[in-house]
Amino acid sequence: MAFVDEPKVSTRTCFLMKQGWDNAKVFDPIVFTNIANLGYVNNANSAKEPFALFLASNSRYLRTLHCFLVLRYTYHMTDEHKKILLVEDDHFLSSLLKSRLEKDGGFVVTLATNGDEALGALDETTPDLIILDIILPGRSGFEVLEEMRARPGASAPVIVMSNLGQETDVTRGKSLGAVEYFVKANTSIDDLIIKIRTMIGG
Repeated sequence: MAFVDEPKVSTRTCFLMKQGWDNAKVFDPIVFTNIANLGYVNNANSAKEPFALFLASNSRYLRTLHCFLVLRYTYHMTDEHKKILLVEDDHFLSSLLKSRLEKDGGFVVTLATNGDEALGALDETTPDLIILDIILPGRSGFEVLEEMRARPGASAPVIVMSNLGQETDVTRGKSLGAVEYFVKANTSIDDLIIKIRTMIGG
């Protein structure tokens, strides 16, 4: 089965599929009505056929589609996405990190470019994780950690990503509450995303 057009799956459709197909043995006509916009597939005769009609006559694909829709459901339900506060003043690096975290990690990312912006963001939102640089304009990352420690409501785990890699810097960061301390030059974005997922999911 090859998709001609990428399925355009609405949140409502994903919800119906997820709720209705775990134990389904036959095609659900109510769900059928809701997948009219799923696009087209190439059938056995290599003809372009509406996906809904194809599915109705090919029940063996129900389980495959169910797995696919559960995945799409996860990515479309924005409220389920984990939120990250990224504190980084380097424009290129912050843009790259934000893009990769959102696109590849499926996270919702708020960007702060200095310590004051980071603390202001914490007044307005409650992230699931904070990625914090140390060398920042104004307040340093260490000062942000100290301020966070003084706030009873600021309980999000903090990952430090810094060019400062001396043992004294790592020790200081962890003593102020950072759960991980990564040196930028030694850490890939892929490794960072994997670590974040082990910590908060997503």
